[in-house]
Amino acid sequence: MRPGFLQACRRYGITGTWQGLMKLKKLVMVVLLIVLTSLLAFGYFYFIRQDPLETVKGINPAVKLNKPPKFLYAINSEPAHPLDRPAAVMVVNQRIYVSDVGKGLVAVYDYNGKFESYLRPGTRNFASPYGLASDGKNLYVADPGLHQIFVFDANGKYLRTFEPQGVRLGAPGAMLFHQDRLYVSDQPVHKVYAFAPSGALLQSYGSQGHGEGQLYFPHGIAVDEGGKVYVADSGNDRIEVYNSDGSSAGAIGGDQMSTPRGLFCDRKGNFWLVAGMANRVFVYGSDSKKVLEFGNYGPDYGQISLPNGIFLDKSGRLYITEMGNSRVSVFSLND
Repeated sequence: MRPGFLQACRRYGITGTWQGLMKLKKLVMVVLLIVLTSLLAFGYFYFIRQDPLETVKGINPAVKLNKPPKFLYAINSEPAHPLDRPAAVMVVNQRIYVSDVGKGLVAVYDYNGKFESYLRPGTRNFASPYGLASDGKNLYVADPGLHQIFVFDANGKYLRTFEPQGVRLGAPGAMLFHQDRLYVSDQPVHKVYAFAPSGALLQSYGSQGHGEGQLYFPHGIAVDEGGKVYVADSGNDRIEVYNSDGSSAGAIGGDQMSTPRGLFCDRKGNFWLVAGMANRVFVYGSDSKKVLEFGNYGPDYGQISLPNGIFLDKSGRLYITEMGNSRVSVFSLND
């Protein structure tokens, strides 16, 4: 036995060769257990608790909402693949997905807006693809014309149809995947549903009408960190707010909110809303107070016409689908 080893054992109160080895072994095991526990905790919070891909929430926390965003480019310039009535837009893994109800197609572009391909549900064609969502692994496309939701993998390969349980979808429209729940707005029945990935119905929100907690042609959906659900209530010109159990939590209205459509919640708890008939974009803070408003009607780049969908990615790029101009306008929130 080396003298240095024996001195170390005596320093930590470990005496006797066999007894010393056993105590030292226990000490090493305790240290290894602490290190392993720390690594597991780090892995859980860093990998598992992170938002899936880049599809749920965007915006760099350093971005200040004190001025309108800067126009970057528009997706509409390729004659071989023109857009007609783009409805929703989503960015996943540096690819831009756009549903086009006019063409009956879902187009895929690279991060600079160059066309790459179309998504197709197997051997069939879409009728009127509308809502887009991602759970971090798969892509979901709602087609109100076919009354179905189609599922694709991250590479655009068609997998299956989403089978809701406990309810029959009328015309699934806008969608959102948030914390293992797929939220779907169903305009003809004036409701929003929350499903588990298995298709099990977890919760429903709203009923037809104009009173508190009611909806009239619901559209965009957003969920905050506290679990409150926000719905763009297009027919009532407001954002209806619900608690996670489906009960009403009030509404946000006014500000010339004419026909609210797309809705998005960023990392800071701000809500981005496009108002279709007003041709404006409204941004509300987590306290429901308006912090920014912008948008001018027109055909020129930087202007908007009949905006419908909105998405904000992690780099601070803002995407707005325009049915009036048959394009997707891309803006930057960074200076």
